[in-house]
Amino acid sequence: MCDVGSIYVNDCPVQRYIPIYLIVGGAFSVFMMLFALVLSICVQRDPNGCATAVFVVFFKIAEVLLGCFSIFWYLTGESDLHHAPLSLFLLSSLL
Repeated sequence: MCDVGSIYVNDCPVQRYIPIYLIVGGAFSVFMMLFALVLSICVQRDPNGCATAVFVVFFKIAEVLLGCFSIFWYLTGESDLHHAPLSLFLLSSLL
């Protein structure tokens, strides 16, 4: 997503925010994968350690926040891409 967005960042014929949507969405996907990787490495190295418990809590909170942002980014980006009001888009996606 990041590479396609960066290629067309100033050259999107449909809407100028689509490449930005792709860049941010791709970057947060990479961050979420890196967080999960670091968390699994920390737990495997010291499964019962006190430092591991702090890291697990930190990374779990960070994963939840990144996940919430990703959902928010998806919903706002999709409503922007379809030129519909957000409430109408949420209603149609729930149905």
